[in-house]
Amino acid sequence: MKENYRKVIFHIDEIEKWTVLLANLGNLLVDQTTTGWSVDVLVNGAAAKVFKNNLKDDLYIEKMAVLSDQGVKFTVCNNSLRGLTIAPADLPAFLTVVPTGVVYLVQQQADGYAYIKP
Repeated sequence: MKENYRKVIFHIDEIEKWTVLLANLGNLLVDQTTTGWSVDVLVNGAAAKVFKNNLKDDLYIEKMAVLSDQGVKFTVCNNSLRGLTIAPADLPAFLTVVPTGVVYLVQQQADGYAYIKP
């Protein structure tokens, strides 16, 4: 393991927090000491509404795509998608779907990920 290697998972479940979350991610990535870190975002609950066709916020999705290109992994809860009637096939390609978001959070934290919730 690299000496300055870190793992962090951001958790967003409120649609109103997208601006803050994306700003936090941007700030993290511009800090030179975070080079090589593993950065993950779990989306569940109401925050997944940004992927619903009639509520889709393309600005957020564009920012997520850029962050994904910079190595940020975006994960979304399938239970949330079902609850919001969003088909996984309709999601942007950079998203990974997990069956249960809260289980994923526990697994990531057990694997040493620091937890951040804006």
